[in-house]
Amino acid sequence: MKLTKDTGKLFLRVYNNKMIDKRDEQGKEIECDETMLCQLVDRVFGDGLEKGDPSLLNQFNNLIVQTADEVAFGQFQRILEMFAVFDRVPSRGDIKRYKIPKRVRSRFSWSATGSGVLMQRHENDEYILATPRFYQAGFSYDPNDLLTSTVENFRRLVNDIAEEKYKFLLRRFYAIVDASATSGAIPSALVAQGTNLSASAINGVLSAVTRIGGSRPIVVGDRAMIDKLGETIAKAFGTTFTGNNLPESVKERLFNDLNYTTLGKADAISIQNNYTDDALTKTELDVDKAFIMSNGIAQRPFAITDYGTMTQKTSQDFETDTVELVLGMSMSIMLLHGEAIGYFEDDAVTI
Repeated sequence: MKLTKDTGKLFLRVYNNKMIDKRDEQGKEIECDETMLCQLVDRVFGDGLEKGDPSLLNQFNNLIVQTADEVAFGQFQRILEMFAVFDRVPSRGDIKRYKIPKRVRSRFSWSATGSGVLMQRHENDEYILATPRFYQAGFSYDPNDLLTSTVENFRRLVNDIAEEKYKFLLRRFYAIVDASATSGAIPSALVAQGTNLSASAINGVLSAVTRIGGSRPIVVGDRAMIDKLGETIAKAFGTTFTGNNLPESVKERLFNDLNYTTLGKADAISIQNNYTDDALTKTELDVDKAFIMSNGIAQRPFAITDYGTMTQKTSQDFETDTVELVLGMSMSIMLLHGEAIGYFEDDAVTI
């Protein structure tokens, strides 16, 4: 038996809660996605009476990963478009180049009649080629979870993989921006780093971003960082950092569970940043960093090129039956416009 593209469509319908459930006048089932998913899981992993079919396991995991890739792409569209231009190309062999426009204005040179006119030359735009890199991550799950509460645990499995890809990109953003702030690729006027940042340093970056973008900036970071920035501004200027001033067009592009607040001259969005240990001392992303963008600037700071879809290699532990996957993806992640992003880092911020 071989799983087909129709199985992939079934997975997407189940994940998106758009399952087909057709019945006749007597209520007898004609076509039901939930039943089909449960039957497929039984065939792959066994139903307690018959053993599963190992030949289907790799195909099943391929479709799980492809479904997660589609879900992750939807997440990118809603929030990462603030950070980046996002493109998908079929394979690593495809060439993708990005235009780097010169930041120039029209120039004129006036002269007296008869003395000649100096023609001002404009430089051509530059282009940069995306260079793919291959990334891998280990992942595992217990198939017994899928044999009980199949639909719920199927969605959780897809979510776990999709969220990891999304969080991977955020972690790469953090690392690249941190390195770019140190190297000078991001102008110093757009960077404030230190311990207990002052209100003047914070407002200096916000003013610079506003001047470049010509619109109210948006600060994105952990809730602890947003609160610290807001408290500093409030103490210095007597302003508040509560409320919700983001336009509806911006909200629609973002996750519903993000928190929106006013932060002095900017709007602020606190991203979800889960604990990664039982002692509640570590988080997935740094809590002491924040980015500042402006909707008014045409260029997004980052360019992401996704080559093909995520891949996986499957193995299964003989003793525990745990399914183990090695996930792989080819991506190019570049900071193209350092002047399009600001950066706060305050090492006094902790959880």
